[in-house]
Amino acid sequence: GHGATFKHTSGALFRLVTMFIAGIERRTGLFAVFIDDDGLMYAHNYFSDYPQFLPGKNPDINDGNFTGWMNLAYGKTVTASSGANTGNAVDDDIRTAWNAASGAESEWLKVDMGKTCMVQGVQVNFTSFAAYKYVVELSADDAAWETVIDKSTNSKTIQHEYTQLSAPTEARYARVANKGARGSFSQSDFRVFGNAPGTLAAKVSSLNAKRMSDDMGATVSWSASSGAQGYVVRYGIARTKLHNCYEIRGAATSIEIRSLNADVDYYCTVDAFNDVGVTKSDAVLFVKSLTSKTQTFRSRTVSARNSIEARNITGVFNMLGRSMGEVNALPYDKPGMSLTPGLYIYRFDRDKSEALPSLFLHGR
Repeated sequence: GHGATFKHTSGALFRLVTMFIAGIERRTGLFAVFIDDDGLMYAHNYFSDYPQFLPGKNPDINDGNFTGWMNLAYGKTVTASSGANTGNAVDDDIRTAWNAASGAESEWLKVDMGKTCMVQGVQVNFTSFAAYKYVVELSADDAAWETVIDKSTNSKTIQHEYTQLSAPTEARYARVANKGARGSFSQSDFRVFGNAPGTLAAKVSSLNAKRMSDDMGATVSWSASSGAQGYVVRYGIARTKLHNCYEIRGAATSIEIRSLNADVDYYCTVDAFNDVGVTKSDAVLFVKSLTSKTQTFRSRTVSARNSIEARNITGVFNMLGRSMGEVNALPYDKPGMSLTPGLYIYRFDRDKSEALPSLFLHGR
């Protein structure tokens, strides 16, 4: 298919997917997978195309493996040896590109980050699947340059290449110079990672959300944050399970989310970010389903001797070693069904006269 979840030899879990670019063009994406305290598995995509620590480095799984290094080149001033649309190299959009006039070694592209920053790594995204030869140089004054990445003898075909510097380096300017290209020297993105000095964006303090008429989406809007370059909308089925997210660049302060389940309540928040770092919001908004009769999520432990009346069970997802076929075959409508010991999330149906729980979501 178009994806798979696997366990690395270190024991860490990963999700491998194919990601749409345009037409039939795809890229392969790799995302860290975590299992929270309630046994809920999720792929972490919070700044997931930014530098990530190896699994286990960050003890808080809610922050995933994100290093906190921002793209210092995004939206900054760009100059080049030739070619038009130089801004395409710093717009963080893989579907746009800067193309030099030739593949000569005299071709280069330079970004001015606006102030002296602490640079940790560089990613060069080329437009063609080829073995590019190039160098990356940094400068504090646009006069004296230091080569920090030397791929001038490269023979490997790597279209998207990230290199962490051997040591953090202060610089204001970054330049990538051609040392041999097949065809033109062209890039979809030149990304410089690290942190800038200055002030974090202000916290997002006001949120609003409205479910769509089919209950399978919501429009989320928020107050603008002073100093923000963009936002990350995080959402999930509980305040502590905001595992899904969308990243929005620029000044937009609303988004249509079309990936919700009907009959399910959600929570959401909006973080602001700039080249200094990320500012997480304290505000978490409850986004109620239009059709759900759910009161609140509760948990209970089921002992080996317990059985639960199942006449009114609306859904059971028992993930205790059962196959999907076994789950589908569970006798939902038969009273006296015995359940395997574990932690279950359940809800009460308001339109049922019996004060019995309807099991909901999963077990551990």
